[in-house]
Amino acid sequence: TECGVAQFLSAPATATTDAVCLDATACTPNEQYEEQAATATSDTVCANCTVCDSSFQVRQHGTCDGVRDATCNVIDRCAASPCLN
Repeated sequence: TECGVAQFLSAPATATTDAVCLDATACTPNEQYEEQAATATSDTVCANCTVCDSSFQVRQHGTCDGVRDATCNVIDRCAASPCLN
């Protein structure tokens, strides 16, 4: 048995059993991101998304999209006039 493109080898073939392939895990968008991609012999490792607090804003990638985590940057409250800091 050869594993498909979106699968990984969970257990190799033996003299008496066929190889076991499993579907790679897809991380849940807006909840998780891909911390480590699946390989030929390991599943995807998902991590919880970063949650920004009210003094931060999500900038890069907009939100945690299942592949990349959100990035929180300090809001520049003085970019507008009058300064709100």
